[in-house]
Amino acid sequence: MRITEKNLEARIAYLNKITGQPEAPFSRVDGNLIPHAGNYHLESVHGGYKLAQICRDGAGTKDISFGGCITKRELYTWINAFINGVEYKEGIY
Repeated sequence: MRITEKNLEARIAYLNKITGQPEAPFSRVDGNLIPHAGNYHLESVHGGYKLAQICRDGAGTKDISFGGCITKRELYTWINAFINGVEYKEGIY
């Protein structure tokens, strides 16, 4: 199976759902972007990808997948492992 950005976004949407985080990283209010603290989202730089989370104060992001940008397949595997950990902790199977 080829991993696409759509596959990654779907898994991240599920991660936001099971962790109770906002669905979108930002919303627009009066022309300004307002960050949603806690949101997990996909970041892409120079052809690589990573899972990031908006910091509590909304003043930046935290690299959740650690180690910089990786391939879509590697990140897909990593996100699924992260989800499995959350599901185990929360008793979701």
